[in-house]
Formats: sequence, structure tokens, C-alpha cells
Amino acid sequence: RRPEALARLIKLCFQQRRKQLQTILRHALPDLYSPEILADLGLEGTQRPETLSVAQFQQLADALFSKK
Repeated sequence: RRPEALARLIKLCFQQRRKQLQTILRHALPDLYSPEILADLGLEGTQRPETLSVAQFQQLADALFSKK
């Protein structure tokens, strides 16, 4: 777990918190994001950042930023 990855994701999401996760991630992290990441975590692309728990943010940050 990397706190800097979590902080980066939270900052990205809450700068545009009324947008859907898929839109935020597709535009901000095009090289890292794929719809399968959200599906694997049981998240919907249409969810908005404010609906995620802290644990879900951590899981998403781990999934996005642990890719090589």
C-alpha cells in the first residue's frame, strides 16, 4: 500500500467529484485505467467518488498504481 497513490487518486476524484468514476479515470489516467479494474473491485463506472468508502479508494489506488 502506497499512501502517495491513495492521495493522488483522492485528489483526482474530488477535483471532479460530480463526474462518474469512469470519466475521471479515463481522462486523468488513460494509460492506467481499464473498465475491468472497476469491475474486479465490484465498482460501477457510473458511481461518483463520494459514494466510495475509504477501503474502496485504497483498493482502487492499489489496482491502478501497482501496475507495471
